[in-house]
Amino acid sequence: MLTRLGYSSEKYNITDPTQNEGVGEFQDPHIQELYNQLIEEGMKSEIDALKVGALIEETDIVDIQKYIDQTDKVDIITVYENLIEGSKNHLRAFVGQLEKMGVNYTPQVLTPEVFYSILNSPMETGQVGARPPANDTMPVVTDENGVVNTSELQKFVNSTSSGQLTQTELEDLLYTVEEEKLAHDVYITLYNKWHLQIFNNIAQAETTHVNAVRMLLEKYNITDPTQNEPIGVFTNPDIQALYNQLVEMGSKSVVDALKVGALIEETDIIDLQEAIDNTNKLDIIATYENLMKGSRNHLRAFVKTLANYGVTYEPQLLSKEEYEAIIGSAMETGSGAPASGADQGGKKNKG
Repeated sequence: MLTRLGYSSEKYNITDPTQNEGVGEFQDPHIQELYNQLIEEGMKSEIDALKVGALIEETDIVDIQKYIDQTDKVDIITVYENLIEGSKNHLRAFVGQLEKMGVNYTPQVLTPEVFYSILNSPMETGQVGARPPANDTMPVVTDENGVVNTSELQKFVNSTSSGQLTQTELEDLLYTVEEEKLAHDVYITLYNKWHLQIFNNIAQAETTHVNAVRMLLEKYNITDPTQNEPIGVFTNPDIQALYNQLVEMGSKSVVDALKVGALIEETDIIDLQEAIDNTNKLDIIATYENLMKGSRNHLRAFVKTLANYGVTYEPQLLSKEEYEAIIGSAMETGSGAPASGADQGGKKNKG
């Protein structure tokens, strides 16, 4: 881990704060305090020591993922992704040791869904499969309306090598393209029901999301399950059932429809993050990261529109911390293509 971080520090001419520091010595006072606290906790018993180890790895996974979301530099993302893989393996090891001692570890930082997803998957091995392109920057090609500039994204996708898809990567791509179509189809259906412009605008953005995933399907020679499927029809029976349920919920009232929109975007954010964690291919990561930026912008738009109706939206899937971090930050921008009807506000279309 330290070796990988050292490469990045040296490349960007950053003074290493850990250089020449002894064991247990840190320049950041918060890290120094945390170290002292963790040592004190881990000295109580062998079990407490193992729990401290698991907590450290949980914290690393959450923090490093946050750093990945804050950069578009391929070299930094590659280092961080490898660190996360290591932390996941360490977490599995600590939890395994605790189980041998008859202790069931309960996650302290990760959500139960993410925690058990890690534990229920095998140890991660191997090297990053994609060749970094000549340009060291991961493209941010999603605008504030959530529209993905697929032409710019295509250039990056084409600049990376394909590699062999794992079964999980294949399943994630197939699920994601139908999930993005679900969002589009639900929004079109609710727009036709309530004539609220936000649904039409975001549906247009979702079309670019579907097309972005289709580029990957084409690159990896995967049959597109959404091809020629009309609105509201899906190959995956779980997505079909979810579509039916969401349309029924959103047909009750305008407020319910907006809540459905927010719920869809919460779901997309969580599923996309899980899919990112399941791959080390830069073309797939870049696509998912741009879709996730769009979903965060869409979530902000739905929540803002609900507020205009006097409704305070409560997150259904995201943790309170994750949700507030998204809503409390500005719309994310990139070089996305301009959306038709760029204002995503909640005004009805009088036409």
